[in-house]
Amino acid sequence: MPLVPRRNARGGGLGGVTRVRHSAADHGGQEAAALTNLGTAVANVGGQAIDHATEIEERHNRTEAERIRLETQRELNDLQDLYRQDQGKNAVDRHGEYLKELERIQSSASVKSPRQQVKDMVEFVVAGDVEAQRADLTRHVSKQQTAYEIQTKRSILDMAVKNAVRNKDNMNALAHELGDANAAIDQLSEMYGWDADTVGLAKLEQSTKMHEAIINNHIANGDLQAAMEHFEMFHEDGIDPERWDSLVLKVSKSNEVSATVAYKEAGRVMKFMDEFNRAPDEFASTLATLQSVGTPTAQDWARQLILRQEAVDRVNDVTAANSLADQEAILSEEKSIASSTIELGYVSALEDHIHATRKAVKNGTYLDLLSDRGHAPSQFSPLEMGNLTRETLTDRASVVDRESEALGVDIDFFTASEQAKFNAGYEAMDIVKRVKTIGRLKENTSPAHFKSVLRGLSADSGSMAVAAEKAVYDPKQAVAIMDGMATQKQNKEFNPKPALVAAQKKKLARTFPMSPEIIAPMSDAAEALYVHNRAKGNNSYTMDDAVNELFPTVTHNGNTVLRPTSMDDGEWVTFTEGLTTDRLTELGNGTPQYEDGTPFDAELLNPGFFDFFGTSAQLVTRGTNQYAIVVEGLGFVRTEDGKVYTLTVED
Repeated sequence: MPLVPRRNARGGGLGGVTRVRHSAADHGGQEAAALTNLGTAVANVGGQAIDHATEIEERHNRTEAERIRLETQRELNDLQDLYRQDQGKNAVDRHGEYLKELERIQSSASVKSPRQQVKDMVEFVVAGDVEAQRADLTRHVSKQQTAYEIQTKRSILDMAVKNAVRNKDNMNALAHELGDANAAIDQLSEMYGWDADTVGLAKLEQSTKMHEAIINNHIANGDLQAAMEHFEMFHEDGIDPERWDSLVLKVSKSNEVSATVAYKEAGRVMKFMDEFNRAPDEFASTLATLQSVGTPTAQDWARQLILRQEAVDRVNDVTAANSLADQEAILSEEKSIASSTIELGYVSALEDHIHATRKAVKNGTYLDLLSDRGHAPSQFSPLEMGNLTRETLTDRASVVDRESEALGVDIDFFTASEQAKFNAGYEAMDIVKRVKTIGRLKENTSPAHFKSVLRGLSADSGSMAVAAEKAVYDPKQAVAIMDGMATQKQNKEFNPKPALVAAQKKKLARTFPMSPEIIAPMSDAAEALYVHNRAKGNNSYTMDDAVNELFPTVTHNGNTVLRPTSMDDGEWVTFTEGLTTDRLTELGNGTPQYEDGTPFDAELLNPGFFDFFGTSAQLVTRGTNQYAIVVEGLGFVRTEDGKVYTLTVED
């Protein structure tokens, strides 16, 4: 009897082999039907296997395409960081290089795709990314092209003044320089959209600068006659009328040698006095010379010199006893009532003094200016890299604090020249010496002073701030952070992915409810330490490891806080258990109290007290070595003026 496979009625698959009895008449038809059913079943199974294999392959292709796309996007991001650093002419000159690099990146993405299906997916997506990057590059270069053109035109104007002096005796050359300057101004006007009046004023200002430079050059060479002749030739057509009086005062018609010397000496002394140095000897001798010459011009210079001396005396009195803000208030009041020549001179001198001081504070050159003005230079001896001792640093800190308080504004810790020497010396050090140096600075200066040094070093980063903190208590850890900072710049392959860094920042913010300005440097330092360890071959090292190593935590009444830099766990317990209300007032920013003015009792911070009364008073991290107090159901403890009470743990 033949064996005929039948489908299992329950499962739909092939069932067991069943014996079937046929008559002689239907034997051939039944055999054919059985064979047909068997072929169909086999085909179904084969089709299912092919579909499953196809799905696996497509999923693999998508994964592979995504990996290549992410690698390509990182290359594009790195390229964008590079070309955005190029400014002006550099951006224009290197435009072609970056376009070629875009083509290389796109081509490289295709080469990385051995399968045609992956290649098609990658090329479609990467083409869009590259096109967007090409558009961004074009916009950047176009903007820098305009900036470069403006810079070029302004350079032409500056050079025109120098060339005018060089060709002061050649009228044709002078006219040519003026023509070039006017053409540059016309081009600038198109870029800035100036109206006709603005263009006219700009051309008059440029012409005045050129002629004034020539006149000043003649005066400096003692050729007063040539100076006056040039003024007479061009003052009605080429020199701003508002400058006539000052130029005439400079250009004396007298050819007497003694008068020439006297005028030049008077100008030097006045400039000296404008910078607010006291110059009694120079003042007296120059005044005597002017009076002996006896010409009208000499007499006028003598009067100006006397007025200037009186103005300087008054300015010194005002500035010695008032902050910058008070000086500006006095200036505003004096401007409204000044009428005499002496008063107007005093107002002008005070205005110049305040302007010079503000500018020096902004540029970090105030101590240099103070020395130039002759005010007690011995009180701030220059600092050298090899002389950054505890004594010299604390002495300088006291001078800076005193001057900052007197001015009412913060001034930089180093003079400009000192900062330049410090930067050069710092760059020449190895990392260990750098850590020792920043540790010494951090330990012997205030946070504001130290920040000004880092700002001058162009290293005011979050990582550096944490490294400086660690340099005082854990130099090895500071070395690791700074080594990681260097590796981040030199070898980006060890840098964590942005998503990992972002997740770590969120985690830090959940653990320590602090502002982004405080969380950011913590995250930066953890990233640098992570890179350091990864570069050393520690592939199991994580961002969590870096955070735990850099920022050890302790608890207070069940709340996790950042442990003070200078304490271990035992010292922290001793410190918190010893807090009294008087001690809180001493270490905080005021007297701790509730919002309704009720005094806060420091006993609530004692864990035993908390257990007994069931009232939670917890310390929460507010910053490095800083903590606020939160009472359950009542919120933050505050000061008498309504600010959040902040306890600062002294190192």
